[in-house]
Amino acid sequence: MAPSAARVERGFQENKEAFVTVRDFLFESGFEEANVSINTLAENEMFAGLDYGRVSIDDREALAAMHHLFSRGYRIISRSENHIRFQGWSTLDRGRGVLYLAEGSTPHSGSVSFSELETLSEEGWYFYESH
Repeated sequence: MAPSAARVERGFQENKEAFVTVRDFLFESGFEEANVSINTLAENEMFAGLDYGRVSIDDREALAAMHHLFSRGYRIISRSENHIRFQGWSTLDRGRGVLYLAEGSTPHSGSVSFSELETLSEEGWYFYESH
């Protein structure tokens, strides 16, 4: 069953430190694009776009935070320029989870359309649904 915005908010509050740690790592990594899945995380790697391919994640704190979020049901963490998606639920054509938008940014991505955005309790953080 798809999580509601209230359920996503509760999960965000319970795991805020992990979300912030991963956010900081991805924005400081130097890669404008990054994707972490259960498969790449199993090898302590992330996919950093076609120019870089799979790269090692050497930051132990970020790895621990990613493993923590994946153990809580998140399955994909994806950075695209100005935002990071923490996808916790999906079907073939929809996804829901936590979205972080860098200050002054608007949500956009060539392959992602956000059909719903609700502000969470912290500035810059949102519940999202995409299709």
